[in-house]
Amino acid sequence: MTTSDAASAGPLFFTKYPMRDAAPVSTLFSVEDPAAICGIYVLEFDDGDKYVGRTVNIVSRYAAHKRHHGDVTAFSFAPCEAALLDYYERAVIRYEQRTHSLRNLMLTDWPGGREDLEVALTEGTAVQLPWERARRETVASESKTSKERRFWELAERSDYPQICAQLARYVHETIPDPARTRGILWSLAALPTTSRTADRRRLFTLNAGSVEMLFLTEWDLEGGGSELQWTMNIWPEGIIEPLRALDGDWLRKASYEVSDKYRSVGPVVAIDCLGTDVFAKAMDQTVIINAAYRLNVTMMRRAKTIYAKHHNQSFTSDVVHGIYSLGLHAG
Repeated sequence: MTTSDAASAGPLFFTKYPMRDAAPVSTLFSVEDPAAICGIYVLEFDDGDKYVGRTVNIVSRYAAHKRHHGDVTAFSFAPCEAALLDYYERAVIRYEQRTHSLRNLMLTDWPGGREDLEVALTEGTAVQLPWERARRETVASESKTSKERRFWELAERSDYPQICAQLARYVHETIPDPARTRGILWSLAALPTTSRTADRRRLFTLNAGSVEMLFLTEWDLEGGGSELQWTMNIWPEGIIEPLRALDGDWLRKASYEVSDKYRSVGPVVAIDCLGTDVFAKAMDQTVIINAAYRLNVTMMRRAKTIYAKHHNQSFTSDVVHGIYSLGLHAG
């Protein structure tokens, strides 16, 4: 449509139809006449809001709105040529938004109306978008128990770079295609409440399937300070003898045992490393890395992780980025 065509467009003539307990819209129009059902419509709702739209078939379009909104009390319709729909829709929106809150999200200067708008982000998660800047939610509004807040708290630790670097190395060495399988076949939780006591807390837990593959515990010491313990579960077959051969070396600050804690996989070997440096030495052992990979891939092949709802996407993104930034991806 050209500017001259728009300038010469005449006024619209609306007919209003009360819709409380009304007959179906199909009885109000001649669906055999395309010109009779093509035009601009204005819906009115219980709360006084309106919605302005354009359509080439008001019968089917109204039915769709009715299913979505459910609180339509009346609507007005003005037929017009299909070529003029864009022009008139914008014109009617500009006119109606001066005096009414519109539920329109497009074309209007007040998308979603004059009140707060709730926007669904994912299933079960929504945010409020208020017009008043002073009423906006900020980072400070984040719940102390939210996944984001837990990650921020963990990342504030002075030793977080070392923890993240070792975790990135573990993920790179023992999890297939980590960037695409994260949150689905394996999950990572920051500051979980698992096994928390007055002097003991989990800093993270990495799960594959239904098994805790790696977790980091912080213990408070009696004389003050704290100590970190890395616990790694690995595939048991053929691993005991290689571990015994390491006794008296770096393993003097580590221990291992066969654990029957996880029914879904059967016996595993649990290695406890006191300190991040000891865990780093464990990750230098190819036999341990291979056994960790075997357990991870076994559980990932069996089923999706049952802990997906606890997965911390921000924490995991930091770890996966760590793989790249540390150059681990090249090896």
